[in-house]
Amino acid sequence: MPEAVARAVIERSEDISGWPSCEFMIPGVCNYMGEQLHHRQLRSQGGQHTVTCLVYICSDCHDAAHGRGAESYENGWLVHGWDDPAKTPFLRRGVWSQPMENGTVIECEEEKDGSLGS
Repeated sequence: MPEAVARAVIERSEDISGWPSCEFMIPGVCNYMGEQLHHRQLRSQGGQHTVTCLVYICSDCHDAAHGRGAESYENGWLVHGWDDPAKTPFLRRGVWSQPMENGTVIECEEEKDGSLGS
């Protein structure tokens, strides 16, 4: 994995105190500490080492994301192989967010049909 990509994702995860924290924060699961890089689009489905595909999350949320099937896809924690992670928002700390290639996220609204609202 390119070091610059990993660094950008970890920096994006920093909370207001400057510490890396979990980008998912799944209620009742999360331990809040950023610990692992997670490919939203699985590598077996074409997921790449990119800032838009990767998130920095705690080990508990990582286990949950892989174990919750449909819920994980609905929340953008996993992205199907035919979808583009760069165009797929995810529920980040309770807010729909679109990851950007420059290492930032844009908070957004998602419509029921999965399209981004204006």
